[in-house]
Amino acid sequence: MALRLARAAGGGGTASIGAAAAAAPPTPLGADPSPPTPAALEAVLVASRAAAFARLSCKLRTIPASTSEARALFGLDPLHLADLALRDAARAGALAPDWATSAAARGAAYHQLERYADAEAAFLDALELDPGHAGAAAGLRAAVAAAGGSALARPFRRSGAAAAAGPALAPSPASAPLDDAECVICSRLLYEPVTTPCGHSFCRRCLARAADHAASPGAGVGRPGSGSGSTRCPMCRSVMHLAGGDAPVSVVLAALLERSFPAETAARAAEEAAAAASAPAAADGAGSDRGGNKAGGGSPPAVAAPSSPPRQEEGEGGVADVAPHPPPPVPAGGADLGGGPPVPLFVMSTLLPGEHMALNIFEPRYRLLVRRVMSGSRRFGMATLAPRTPVSTDPHAIHPVATECEILECQPQPDGRFYLEVVGRRRFRVGEAWEVDGYRVASPRYFADAPPPSPGASAATASLASQVEALAEAWVDRVRAAAAARGDGRVLDLLARAGAKPAPGDAEALSFWVANLVPAGGDRAPLAAETDTAARLARQLEDLRRLGTPGAAGCCVM
Repeated sequence: MALRLARAAGGGGTASIGAAAAAAPPTPLGADPSPPTPAALEAVLVASRAAAFARLSCKLRTIPASTSEARALFGLDPLHLADLALRDAARAGALAPDWATSAAARGAAYHQLERYADAEAAFLDALELDPGHAGAAAGLRAAVAAAGGSALARPFRRSGAAAAAGPALAPSPASAPLDDAECVICSRLLYEPVTTPCGHSFCRRCLARAADHAASPGAGVGRPGSGSGSTRCPMCRSVMHLAGGDAPVSVVLAALLERSFPAETAARAAEEAAAAASAPAAADGAGSDRGGNKAGGGSPPAVAAPSSPPRQEEGEGGVADVAPHPPPPVPAGGADLGGGPPVPLFVMSTLLPGEHMALNIFEPRYRLLVRRVMSGSRRFGMATLAPRTPVSTDPHAIHPVATECEILECQPQPDGRFYLEVVGRRRFRVGEAWEVDGYRVASPRYFADAPPPSPGASAATASLASQVEALAEAWVDRVRAAAAARGDGRVLDLLARAGAKPAPGDAEALSFWVANLVPAGGDRAPLAAETDTAARLARQLEDLRRLGTPGAAGCCVM
């Protein structure tokens, strides 16, 4: 099996990771001419298998998204493979504790798990056992580059977001316990602490600034190791997908800080309140979605400049150039709700706001995406490829409008797949798009329908909404009755995909609820891009009037 995995993992872009075992002596026996013991043979086997798992994990991260979209891949995700590599490397270390290759294989596994400090320590252990181990030396350089510097030579590192936010205050001459409770970005006591999936804690506002800095087009371009273009932990540089300023506060940690440092916590609260009161309204960032939630920080432009240079993206074997995918021209109009942190994209079909969908996640890159968003925001973007036009002939271009969806239920399967139930939340325009570990990521610009231009138009839209709502409810009642008469439960399942009817008075949400109910046929991407609520309702009113009794000519739902 190790041989098959090694062959599958072969190819360019993995040399610095796989070299951790490939350049090592073939056995842990050295020059001993005696027959190998069973323990030594087992150590060789599991170390080789660990190296193969690590190389395959790295290889999967380097496969372009367009390749997977043209032909779906099946198999375990990179993190699962890295975990298997770590188990085998630990077994090899237990069987041959003085063998440098086992320590190097452990370092390669830690690197794929994005535990760069542990990887650095393991590679140093390997070099201590064998200073000439080429694989360990290459792996050490890759781990240090991925972490943006040695993780063992400093208690913490300052992120690029700290510089973007302004000069940080110098650490106060506080006691050691207070130093341990400081945010490494602002060097002050943690306020509204947020704990990332990798276990590090930051002020919520500081972490939102870090996400804003990553979301800015061109942020960190040309600076190797900066992690530009994707949200990474400012401490350990592991990839994460959080909700920016809406990240939940660690309640227990906040209570412990308030109890242990009451005066300092009160002072921080006063500082934050004063800063919020003095900041201009426009500097508050992204605005709000229709539910009143902040859409996130920063405000990148809706479309990246065609001449924007390639991003410097942190690959697992170092830093690699990843050319952005420029989207087609973005349709104008609508109410701008602001930008937000980079959003990972699931490229499949168009999902409308309020629509429910069940997904079977089997591709390695999307398994990795689900793992990351489930430990963070639980949200990703549902997108589709743009149709070819005389203006846009790129077969791999993303449609300029996508929908942010939220994972309502996630069921991990024994074979590593995920069963998801998701619901569409809000639409966004795709700005700059790039790739991280095999899946696409984009800078979002959230939007909603344009408000009615006059009180008369608002009244006309409300009248249309009332007519559409009445006809839609009557149509749903007829469909349910016809389905019950035939005993067809599939029709009811399809109706459930539309979700619950929105609250009265929200004409835009009502129009999308009806769009999820009534069969429209054809490409739904233009429907998601449209920003005229009245026009959408007018078409739906005509469609509902044309629909007859569904039981007469078979089911006509979707």
